[in-house]
Amino acid sequence: MDRSDIALIISVISAVFAFLSVKYTRKLALNDAMRMKRKPLVLEIASSPSKDYVGWHSALATVRNFEPVAARITNLRLRSEKRKSLKLLGQHAAFGNGPAYNPGTVDILPEDEADTIIKLGISIDPEGHVSSATGSASVKYIHFYSNAQVTASDLVLDWEWSDGTKR
Repeated sequence: MDRSDIALIISVISAVFAFLSVKYTRKLALNDAMRMKRKPLVLEIASSPSKDYVGWHSALATVRNFEPVAARITNLRLRSEKRKSLKLLGQHAAFGNGPAYNPGTVDILPEDEADTIIKLGISIDPEGHVSSATGSASVKYIHFYSNAQVTASDLVLDWEWSDGTKR
């Protein structure tokens, strides 16, 4: 083994280490990019048969914002591929900062007005905002009725960031 063979072995080992270093650096960059990406709004659903209206389920949607940027919730709608017969009744929907809800004095829910979408147009404050000192500004509650049991996988929350950043 002469000097040229030793130099060749050292250069091959050096190239392997350089390649592994590039792969490791790329993986770190991808992990940092994923960590820095904004988290979407979180949708939670609690649904139970309504005591006041036979055949209807009373549902409470809880929307949470864990990012330091406000968001605007535009719609709550059914997934097109989920439950073709499921309908939402948004006319008597309510939203606010607390889970308490006064359903009103309607005797019968108008079934012909049920649809697959509830238009909302409400804002949700950022996490850590001064108004969230009570812990409720970065959480919104949406009360609605459905004609069957509804889960979070049945619904899609349409929303956008208030600063115009794409989701």
